[in-house]
Amino acid sequence: SLSLTLAAVMCCAFGRAIAGRAGYSLDRLSPKAAAVDIEIATQRPRTSLLLCTLIRLSPVVPFTFSNYLFGLTSVSYRTLGLATLLGTLPTQAAYVTAGALGQQALSGELSLPPALLLAGTLATVGAVVLVGKVAQSTLSKMELDISATQSGGRRQRRPRRGA
Repeated sequence: SLSLTLAAVMCCAFGRAIAGRAGYSLDRLSPKAAAVDIEIATQRPRTSLLLCTLIRLSPVVPFTFSNYLFGLTSVSYRTLGLATLLGTLPTQAAYVTAGALGQQALSGELSLPPALLLAGTLATVGAVVLVGKVAQSTLSKMELDISATQSGGRRQRRPRRGA
């Protein structure tokens, strides 16, 4: 939604302003995270958009915390705004659908068989869980070899565990 997107960009800007005044940087807090940020910044803009969208889809990363954390990264406000808009659509659709069905059920206007209503609810919850798992899986597969980035070497992907 527009309000979530605006709030995310405002928190990011606020985080950047406060961090700048206080002398905090991503490198000071975590050299590894700073190296990953530099690595992502050298990629095509699509990569930053994809990563931000996946973070938005992941149920593991708290929304407000990530807004402020983005303030320490090189992610542009435009990328963050678009990623927030795209990444929050699935959960917003689930909430709106649940609210509409709840209103119809309470007013007696809902004429769906209970089995179909239950199946639809389970499908919605399943879709939200699946999107979250896919986002987590994709983010974990994108581990970068930051030691090579920190030493000025060539970028390399770290082999996946168990491979």
